[in-house]
Amino acid sequence: MSYTVHGDTVNLAARLQALNKRFGTRILVADATHRLAGDAASFRDLGECEVRGHGAAVRVWAAAPAASGESGTARTQNA
Repeated sequence: MSYTVHGDTVNLAARLQALNKRFGTRILVADATHRLAGDAASFRDLGECEVRGHGAAVRVWAAAPAASGESGTARTQNA
């Protein structure tokens, strides 16, 4: 069996993955994922970015690594 996923969300995820090289990051998420993650993870705001195949600019967030010795509490960092 094989499965294929289609749609705007999948296309946006693929485009964000490709932007990692440009930003020198490993994990990028769009604004909606950032909001849904809440305090479960730390992010750094990279601002709005034009994404190929997407009509409007997308706010992009980079997952920020937790500092050593930090508790599980996450925070959002604005650039």
